[in-house]
Amino acid sequence: MNISAILILALIFGSASSCYLDKYVHTLSGPVQGFLNDINQDPVEVFLGIPYAQPPIGKLRFQKPKPLKPWTKTLEAIQMPPACAQYTPYPFPWVDTLPGKSEDCLYLNIYSPIDAKNGSNLAVLFWIHGGGFTYGSNRMDVYDASALAVHGNVIVVTINYRMGVFGFVTSNTEDAPGNVGMYDMLMALAMGLFSKAILQSGTAILLKSNQLEPNLEHTQRLAEAVGCASKAKTIKNDPESVLGCLRSKTAHQLARVFWSFNPTSTRSFFPQYGDGLLPRNALDEIRKGNFHNIPILTGNTRDEGSFQITTKQPEVFGFFGHKNPIINKTQAENMIRGIFRSSDNPEKYVEYYLGNIPDDDYDAIKTQVYTASGDSSLLCETVYFAESYADRGNDVYFYLFTHRPSNTPWSSWMGAAHAEEVQFVFGRPIRKPYLYEPQEVALSRKMIDIWTNFAKNGVPSDSFNWPKYSKENPTFVYIDAHFEGDKYGTGPIMINMHNK
Repeated sequence: MNISAILILALIFGSASSCYLDKYVHTLSGPVQGFLNDINQDPVEVFLGIPYAQPPIGKLRFQKPKPLKPWTKTLEAIQMPPACAQYTPYPFPWVDTLPGKSEDCLYLNIYSPIDAKNGSNLAVLFWIHGGGFTYGSNRMDVYDASALAVHGNVIVVTINYRMGVFGFVTSNTEDAPGNVGMYDMLMALAMGLFSKAILQSGTAILLKSNQLEPNLEHTQRLAEAVGCASKAKTIKNDPESVLGCLRSKTAHQLARVFWSFNPTSTRSFFPQYGDGLLPRNALDEIRKGNFHNIPILTGNTRDEGSFQITTKQPEVFGFFGHKNPIINKTQAENMIRGIFRSSDNPEKYVEYYLGNIPDDDYDAIKTQVYTASGDSSLLCETVYFAESYADRGNDVYFYLFTHRPSNTPWSSWMGAAHAEEVQFVFGRPIRKPYLYEPQEVALSRKMIDIWTNFAKNGVPSDSFNWPKYSKENPTFVYIDAHFEGDKYGTGPIMINMHNK
C-alpha cells in the first residue's frame, strides 16, 4: 500500500438520524451502550470509540500495546474517537484533517445490523485503514460503515492504530521495539483468527527490504532535531536517555518536526522485520509459501500511480494534478529511470513503457510515467502475491477498478486514482447520494454485494461467473460504473496497457 488497506474477515457469534440504544452490550471488558443510526430508513447499531488497549501515553509511548483494564460502569460509545497523532498541512484524501488528534487513540468502531444477536453467525469485516503507515483514522467519513453493515448484513469493525513516529520509532530494544503500530492491529483483532482476506491496492511484498536500519536512522534524526541526541549520543549507544527525552516532547512537536524532513512524502517509517510479529523477510516467506492459506480477493485501481507522481513532484504536477504539465519523452525517460533506479537495468523499463509511444503524444507519455510508478510499487506486487497464493492451491479473485468518481478531487488526467474504490465499498454514495450520480449509488450497492458475499461464502458473487486468478489463468474482472460482472481482462500486461 503505498496507501493500501486490508479487510480481514471472520465469523462471529455474536439522510441519517440517530438515538440511544435501549439495550446494553456486555463485552469481556465491560458494558457498552451505542446508538441507533438510520440509513435511508434502514437501522444500524453503531458503537463508537471502544478502547481495545491502554492509552499508549507517557512511559507507554513507543511500547507495544498493553492489555486493557476492564470497566464496570457502562461505556457510552456514542462519539468518534480521536485520530492517532499525525501532521501535515496538505488536505490529501487519506489524511485526517479534523482537529482533536491524540496519542490516546487506540479505539475501534463497530457497525452492526439491528437484528444481530448471539448465534446469528454474521460475518465480520475487520478494516485496517490505509495511509502509508503515516496518515488516516477510523473516524474519517469515508470509513463510516453504516451502509456497508446494513446493505451487506455484516458486522464491520474499524480501528485506529499508531502511525509514523508513534508507531515505528525504534531503538531495537524492548523499550522501543518498533512495529508497535502493527502490534496495535494484532491486539485489536483479539484472537487473530480470520478466514478470508481482502487486500486493496497493496500486499506484504512492500516489506521486501528490512526497514530496521532506516527506522533507526529516522529515529536518530528526529532525536537530534528536538535536542534529544547528538552524533556522540545516539539511539543505539544510549537508548534509555534518548527515549526518555523523546517521551518528554509533545506529540504535536514530534509529528510536525518529522513531517518537516520530507513534507510531501506519503510515508516515512515503515514496518521492519526481525521480531516476533514479522520475524523474516516477507518476500522470502511468500516465495516459500509460508503464509495463511485462505481465500483472498485482491485488486487495484486502473491508475494507481497517478497520485504518486503528483505527491512526489507537486512543483511539476500540483498536489491534485491541477497543473497538468506537458511531459516530453526525455523528461519521462528520466522519471522512469528514477522509478526503477534500484533495478539492474533501468533502460529496459524505459523501453518497455515508452518505446512505442510517439514523441508528440504527451498524454500517453504522462500516462506511461504514472503507470510505471503504480506498477513498480503496487500493481506488480499485487499480481505476484496473487500468483503465489494461487500456486499453493488457494482461491484468488482479482478485480480492476476503472471508474473515475464524479466528485473526485484529482484532476481528470489522473483517471481512476489510488484508493478511489474505498468509498464505494463503504457505501458512501448510499449514505450521501446527493454527492454522486445515480449509477454510482448502484455501483456502491454492487460492490457491497461483492465484498460481503466474499466474506460470507468465499466467492465474490453467486450471480455471475468470477474466474479464479492464477499464473496460468490471469483473468480479472473490471469494476466500473456500468458493472454487471461481464467484463473480463487478462493481466498484468493488459492492465499496464490500460485499454482506456
